Amino acid sequence: MAAALQTNIRPVKVPATFRAVNKQSLAPFRVRCAVASPGKKRYNITLLPGDGIGPEVVSIAKNVLQQAGSLEGVEFSFREMPIGGAALDLVGVPLPEETIAAAKESDALLLGAIGGYKWDNNEKHLKPETGLLQIRAALKVFANLRPATVLPQLVDASTLKREVAEGVDLMVVRELTGGIYFGEPRGIKTNENGEEVGFNTEVYAAHEIDRIARVAFETARKRRGKLCSVDKANVLEASILWRKRVTALASEYPDVELSHMYVDNAAMQLVRDPKQFDTIVTNNIFGDILSDEASMITGSIGMLPSASLSDSGPGLFEPIHGSAPDIAGQDKANPLATILSAAMLLKYGLGEEKAAKRIEDAVLVALNNGFRTGDIYSAGTKLVGCKEMGEEDTMSENVNIYFKCKGRMYTLMMKTSGENITLSMLVGRICTKLGLDESKVKLQLRYNAVLLGSTEEIYICDDEDVGVYISSGENNRRYVLYVEVITPPELPEQLSRVEVINKSSVGKNYAELDTKEDEMRDNAAIVLCECEEQGTEPKEAIVEVDDTQDAEIGSQDESMDIHDDRGDEYVEPPPVVEAGRFKKEWEDGIGLILRQEFPSRAALQEVVDKGAFANSFGYVIKKSDKERYLLTCAKESCAWRIRATNIRNTSIYSIRKYNKMHTCTRLSKSKTRMRKRKGTPELVAALLHDTFPGQMETPVPKVIMELVQTKLGVKISYSTALRGKRQAICDLKVVPDTPKLVFMSDRNSSLIKGIRNVYFAAHHGYCIWHLSQNVKGHATNVNRDVVAWRFMELSRVYTMAEFEREYRIFKLRYPSAANYLEDTTVKEKWARCCFRGQRYNLDTSNCVESLNSVFLNARKYSLIPMLDAIMSKISVWFKEHRKEAASGSNENKLVPLVENYLHDLWVEAEKLKVTELNTFQLEYNVRGSEGKEYFVNLLLKTCSCKVFDIQKYPCVHALAGFIAFESDTTRTRSMEIHELVSKYYWAEMWALAYYRTIYLVPDKSQWDIPDEIKALKVLPLPRKKKKGRTKVLRLPSTGERRPKRQRTQNKRRPRQSLQWLLFGNHSI
Repeated sequence: MAAALQTNIRPVKVPATFRAVNKQSLAPFRVRCAVASPGKKRYNITLLPGDGIGPEVVSIAKNVLQQAGSLEGVEFSFREMPIGGAALDLVGVPLPEETIAAAKESDALLLGAIGGYKWDNNEKHLKPETGLLQIRAALKVFANLRPATVLPQLVDASTLKREVAEGVDLMVVRELTGGIYFGEPRGIKTNENGEEVGFNTEVYAAHEIDRIARVAFETARKRRGKLCSVDKANVLEASILWRKRVTALASEYPDVELSHMYVDNAAMQLVRDPKQFDTIVTNNIFGDILSDEASMITGSIGMLPSASLSDSGPGLFEPIHGSAPDIAGQDKANPLATILSAAMLLKYGLGEEKAAKRIEDAVLVALNNGFRTGDIYSAGTKLVGCKEMGEEDTMSENVNIYFKCKGRMYTLMMKTSGENITLSMLVGRICTKLGLDESKVKLQLRYNAVLLGSTEEIYICDDEDVGVYISSGENNRRYVLYVEVITPPELPEQLSRVEVINKSSVGKNYAELDTKEDEMRDNAAIVLCECEEQGTEPKEAIVEVDDTQDAEIGSQDESMDIHDDRGDEYVEPPPVVEAGRFKKEWEDGIGLILRQEFPSRAALQEVVDKGAFANSFGYVIKKSDKERYLLTCAKESCAWRIRATNIRNTSIYSIRKYNKMHTCTRLSKSKTRMRKRKGTPELVAALLHDTFPGQMETPVPKVIMELVQTKLGVKISYSTALRGKRQAICDLKVVPDTPKLVFMSDRNSSLIKGIRNVYFAAHHGYCIWHLSQNVKGHATNVNRDVVAWRFMELSRVYTMAEFEREYRIFKLRYPSAANYLEDTTVKEKWARCCFRGQRYNLDTSNCVESLNSVFLNARKYSLIPMLDAIMSKISVWFKEHRKEAASGSNENKLVPLVENYLHDLWVEAEKLKVTELNTFQLEYNVRGSEGKEYFVNLLLKTCSCKVFDIQKYPCVHALAGFIAFESDTTRTRSMEIHELVSKYYWAEMWALAYYRTIYLVPDKSQWDIPDEIKALKVLPLPRKKKKGRTKVLRLPSTGERRPKRQRTQNKRRPRQSLQWLLFGNHSI
């Protein structure tokens, strides 16, 4: 311990010599220091966020991994690498070589999700999914583990009966790299009869079967000890060998019960009695089918993790859900599948079963507390977002403490594990609970351990006593803590700390004697020192343990024996080298003012980050919660600090305390901390706003990297520069970029390109009317108007099955028009059922043409009169619609279009037969007037006819379900018809759209124009010179006649002052 302390303490600030002491003299002055234990494990994890919701869920899983590791003494080093669509956008390939190299060097990989609409039309080798296949091949993973567990909180979400699904917990171990998917020979050829024949080969070598079987046996050994091998040995020779090899290996695992089952029987038993299975091992094709079947037993694909393992290299762990680009960035994703994948990473990839069990238990705690994301939400639970579901509060251990003070009982919840609770932490929380000033009072803590048969009270004096007290109870059942508040007398300032305390200082909070509001860091040690002056009493010196030492010192600590007897010796540290005291105070360059408000805590931190990078100083976040935000300088002796508080019921933070002067020197900064400084996309965006104000076009990422390095002294990655560039563009937009945004045009290429550069997440659709005119122009030997009408009817079809049928007929009847469609467009842009955005019932962009016709005469005016005419007309429109919206009754909550539609539909809906399927999920089966069955879910606002899904207001089947819901007298919830309709059709929303007044441009006589503006002249834009060969004057040859140059009536228009801008070229 002494050697470890020697290598980690900082030099004391008073000249002192250390003397050796024995155990007896050291007893009252026990040493407390926070150094890494020699047995702490470290792992390198490569994070592959991928696309869509992948970055969101991986970020949360990373936090959960760190927390579980800290509780079990495990440290992680994370490295984030691109893959899939993200890699395509960055480097042009779905799997960069750098990602492969990082993956092979890591201990495990955590993948988010891959794919998205953006890359659907790419060639096969440039699709995001190719990156997933390539990373599996590069890592040589051959075993896929996919658990299927029906959690008790979600048992009702399963499609099976409760008594069948409840308690299901099985694992499917699938072979990944062999079998019929990869066997040779394979292909399509023509036989001797001229007929095409397709063939594949089911082939397995003995070593391939042995290695997957060993993984399955080891997995079953870690579970309930039952393994079922699934094959088709009664038909296939490959399965005969499979069963033979698995049976032979069973002798090596006597503690695992082995059984065999044919695949057809296994598929039936999975639905009939899934609880009979523990671990299933099977080949590639059977595993593909059975794992998907098993996953649906759980009822939600957003809860299922998976693992892909290799012989000796790192494993790949990922959720089985997709990238869900339609909800990406909206905080709606379910992170539990990725969190459970992180638990599998710990359990099967690193062998850290205790840490994995913590995560699994934490997921159950979160579900028990009623937290649900949208995909698993049900009545009576709390709907939360992705971030809130993965908060540390729901993933951590809580310690409940009950204490009594002045005859009144209190409770405390310590949101950390018991071993991390110290005396100073406990005293600080109790003072906060009682509203006491910790610097002015002293608490005496005691409890009575009645279960031990003792009637005497036990006093808590140090951290060891706190640990005994916390561990004395189980399941939050601990002895009541008695707290006595003692107010010490005022002490003279010249008294030393030894005179003040005069007893053991272990666990003492020295903030009681400090005027600053920050506590001393936990990594402090109390050691004995002796002043150089003779005859003085030994005093205490506070020595801070530097937990940011370099790797060389850390390696010395880890190599020490924790039972080394040299802990009784003290060795004099190297000479003290302090920063010069003559350094003047210097400003931080941020320029905040008291009471200044920021829209969020992130906005404040962005401003501080920018100032810290520009002026080269570090800072530490001392407190960050829902009410306070406290920042101090990285140098603890520095007086610089910022304190902001939250304005109640808002996200706004206000500056309450601000000391802009630094009293430290930049030379004293820790080199390690300086290396840890990282740029963020928000920081890059702020720099771009300052350097290129109001500009959409900014430099390429490589230039931005150099700009940040030059101006802020920070190195950033290419991806950070690219994200910062996009963030800067988003900040300038009036309308934010979101997948909910839809643009429609007549296939104007320049317009499409411009929109894509600014709104790259938005969807783009084609105007059906414009496209129909082009389609009928390519039809031959038919009535072209009929072709246009047929095409528009085809584009309005709601279901894919009906669309495929009608499209096939359209291609047969009008082949030339269909060829034009397939050559120049994609159906995702014009077919209603294939469009990925929310297009509602809009098919055309002709409203723009209508506006052009309204302002046909105004377009001939000069600029200011034209704008005046346009605003005048819009003001009239707003006035009319404002009156119309205000004159409606409160009973009509929907716009007339939807109100009349539902009114006419009600008669037919009342006559349909409705069968209730699920009372809590509001699911119904409705038989339509044509005899077909339709599935309706009123909570999700969906119907299998797809009219409800696309139009965003109820179809006849959904309306029938709502009538059945209203007629149910036993229902426990209420719902109104307008709640089933999108807010786009609410009369209230349209009324709000017209509440503002549109003011006209005032007359020129009322303008107040400064003289310097009047003196300005508007000049035409510089003309671009046409490129071409240099003209050479050539005289006409003999007999050559040249045509005379035609004269033109165009004359240069005089442009003086602002006259032409206001009144054209006419004199006034």
